[in-house]
Amino acid sequence: MGGYSAAGIAIWQLYGLGWSDVDGLTNGVRFGAISTMLGILCVAGLLWARKEVVTDVWRWRLALGVGALSAWYGSLMSGTRGAWVALPVVFILFCLALFSKRNLYKGTALCAALLIAVSAWIAVTPENPVKTGYRNAVNDVGDYFERGIVTGSIGGRFAVWDAAVMNIPEKPLLGWGVKEYRQHLERQVSDGLLDPYVLQLSHTHNMYLEAAVYKGLVGLLTVLALLVFPFYYFGLRLRSPCMNVRIFAVSGTSLIAVFSILGLSHIGLYRNDILLFFLVSLMTLWACMRAEEYSL
Repeated sequence: MGGYSAAGIAIWQLYGLGWSDVDGLTNGVRFGAISTMLGILCVAGLLWARKEVVTDVWRWRLALGVGALSAWYGSLMSGTRGAWVALPVVFILFCLALFSKRNLYKGTALCAALLIAVSAWIAVTPENPVKTGYRNAVNDVGDYFERGIVTGSIGGRFAVWDAAVMNIPEKPLLGWGVKEYRQHLERQVSDGLLDPYVLQLSHTHNMYLEAAVYKGLVGLLTVLALLVFPFYYFGLRLRSPCMNVRIFAVSGTSLIAVFSILGLSHIGLYRNDILLFFLVSLMTLWACMRAEEYSL
């Protein structure tokens, strides 16, 4: 239902409201990340929908397959790239959990077919979000590193990251207060140490730098603990002899991987929508996985 809703909102905002980018009634980056994760969970559901688990297997697979495509459509139409970067890591996690000598050939063929399909879509679609995002990223990076000009979202991120790295060592343990840090940035801009663009951004666009700036080492370790410990315990079960346990394990590790990597360019877990989605999904997947283990 989440995947279908993502596509429905995207279609409504694109064609009903005439918008060029979808924000999902919240924020484009966060909507795109949640939609990406919903698609991944639907793919995991396809592996779960087997004869020994459900009746009407093909109805389940059809519903989940369409759900995955719908969710990824919503993600693509958001035009954001933050969660897409995590897809290679998610792919590796699925390979670790599911590939064996018995299904290696089929798995390789499926991955090759998927790669060819995605490459063909990118090649034949003149103006798609992937091409547009890549082109904008190249321009922003070139402007920042070659010409010293802060332009676009990526150039702005580099500027606020430089500011954070410069200021974290001054208060490494407990960090700066929000108001105090803002005043400090204003002084640095007036002294010519930083580009004025840093004052236009409301946050650092990096979850880890955000924690280190405002909460110091204490806050950063807390954020890392929230991600590392669940990933470790889900990861222990990626090669479980029970297929259902493995499916929940790969879903849990993928969830953490997506939002950990998203945190490199956005402060996702500092926002209520992503935090709620992350925590509810994490607890649900853990509970389902443990229930499967207890039933063995």
